[in-house]
Amino acid sequence: MKMELSPEVFELAPGFRRAVVIARDIDNEGRSEELELRLTIAMARFREKYTRENFRQTPKLAIWDEIFRKMSVNPNKFPPSITNLAKRTLAGNEIAFISKVVAIMNIVSLETVLPLGGDDLASVTGDLRLGPAVGNETYRPQGRPDETESPRPGEIVYLDTGSAEVLCRAWCWKNGHTTRIRDETTRVALNIDCADGQIAEDLPAVVATVSSLLEHHCGARIETHVLDRDHPAVTIDL
Repeated sequence: MKMELSPEVFELAPGFRRAVVIARDIDNEGRSEELELRLTIAMARFREKYTRENFRQTPKLAIWDEIFRKMSVNPNKFPPSITNLAKRTLAGNEIAFISKVVAIMNIVSLETVLPLGGDDLASVTGDLRLGPAVGNETYRPQGRPDETESPRPGEIVYLDTGSAEVLCRAWCWKNGHTTRIRDETTRVALNIDCADGQIAEDLPAVVATVSSLLEHHCGARIETHVLDRDHPAVTIDL
């Protein structure tokens, strides 16, 4: 399987980097009191640091609003995943424990203020590409698999080239239903996005944290890669 970033990605965000954590042989079933506690602490610390009035001014979030506007997507109507997670947290909503892998993504997103997304690799049929949509691709909203929609032409989407199904709309807005991470999931690809203005030097530490949590709580075998302008593609052996 090939994972790649299209050239158009770097026209919108020249310094963009995507770290990919491949986790195999994971055990995603059951709960973890340790992860539940860490998620609770992450929410509390986020609320201590940010307010509903100022959180979008932090550079790590403001840069995504700028990128979304560049691709003609309204970030207020279609907020980046990290912005949506922040809004829910600051509104006093508890981020539910869905599964161990999903909890790890939410924990690290709140701790680092970076977008994280993940897909069940067993449901992918082709290669994975982050790039502009043609407009005839199919997207199934999470939780509503019988509903389909198509992205706007030029919208940056995460695409399964085999099925022409969009796994995530608007770069890092919302993941789809088909590759959702379930209790029985055993192979995942987690994406950690670092855009212009964010501290790229922090990315290895974030990757190490995600990898360690997956190994400790899910028994995962880990493989990691970083995609950027100079290295826009990687092939992984499933």
